[in-house]
Amino acid sequence: MTGTSILFFIIGATVLWGGFIASLTILLRNEKKLDVELRKDENLECDA
Repeated sequence: MTGTSILFFIIGATVLWGGFIASLTILLRNEKKLDVELRKDENLECDA
């Protein structure tokens, strides 16, 4: 592989893995928010 192809490979891999990690962190944050909201709803139902 030439230097140019190695450079493109490294840039492409970085972009793909970066997008994958960003997607995972967004999903995990949304799940935590949903868990907190569900617990609030459960507590309201118990109080009523």
